[in-house]
Amino acid sequence: MANKKVDEGSLSTFDTPKELRFDMAKYVDISVESDEDAKLIEYLANETTAYSKFQIDSFVVSGEITDPRKIRQIGLEVRQRMVSLGEGKHQIKKADIKLRKLQRRLDKEEDDLERELLQEEIDKTRFDIEYTRQVERQNEVEIKQFLAVLKKIAPNDTMKALEHYKDDWEEKEEEYWSQRMAKQAMMDMLTTGKISSGNMESIMGMPTEVQQKTIGQAIANVAQMENGILQIQDKVRNLLVTHQPSESGLALPNIIGVDGDFGGKTTKNNIKIEVEKDGGIKAIENKQTK
Repeated sequence: MANKKVDEGSLSTFDTPKELRFDMAKYVDISVESDEDAKLIEYLANETTAYSKFQIDSFVVSGEITDPRKIRQIGLEVRQRMVSLGEGKHQIKKADIKLRKLQRRLDKEEDDLERELLQEEIDKTRFDIEYTRQVERQNEVEIKQFLAVLKKIAPNDTMKALEHYKDDWEEKEEEYWSQRMAKQAMMDMLTTGKISSGNMESIMGMPTEVQQKTIGQAIANVAQMENGILQIQDKVRNLLVTHQPSESGLALPNIIGVDGDFGGKTTKNNIKIEVEKDGGIKAIENKQTK
């Protein structure tokens, strides 16, 4: 199926390749107040926004809880992007044919206004082709990231694991739904102190032994989470005492502010927390952006 082998690493970049960038000014009119703004807009308008591996791993796949369900989700995501690539391929082919037909009509057309209309159609078709090529590359980069997560889930003989991940699927589904409902019940208990009626109704729809297992897992998860939060809380409080003496006054963390610190300028009174390899926590004050 994959018939466009590219250099290793070429799909690991999140930058739009130079060969896929095109001059937006040919197709889009926008008012600007400086040449610098025009260049910035041209660059940003060409930027693709592919999902990162971290985003895919943490927020697209991990929510599926069990490994078989994670693999299933990766399959759904890859399939969706393959369909998009297939549609894009045919759109480009059709647009290329349309472009040649329009050009042939333009070469023969003598009416000035009709020629203008044909030229507009040609420009729009060229825009569609170039933009679709950028979308294709974004899909290819995201598929690469999904494969990286898949290999992380099944690092040993990934293909064999993929071929057999649905073996004993009914048993795997029972485990998935038990773990998923345990997670949702845990979230209820952590935030409201009890399992919500909606989640409780879902749990009660399962066999009795699975209900017991699910509620027991939820309680265990709550206890472990609360214990972990308390430990982190104590460590962070100690760090704050060390890095922010009381005489320095109160200071809120800068989380969403835009302060022009991209080039390395630090944000005042901002403490970064990092976890060391041994599980310890340390604070890095005024960490510079590289």
